Amino acid sequence: MEVILQKRISSLLSLATTFHVKPPVLRYYDKKYEVFLKLVEHQQEYKAIMQSVSSV
Repeated sequence: MEVILQKRISSLLSLATTFHVKPPVLRYYDKKYEVFLKLVEHQQEYKAIMQSVSSV
């Protein structure tokens, strides 16, 4: 059983592809993700504000 599992893991690992991203591109997407996290944070704040209002 263990041999079969090792063979399957090895076959999956051989299919893996590694991507090397250039530093300027990486910085761009890091900043883009940072903006996304801020948007999520603000959305949660707005939702809390609106939930504090009793239904009309």
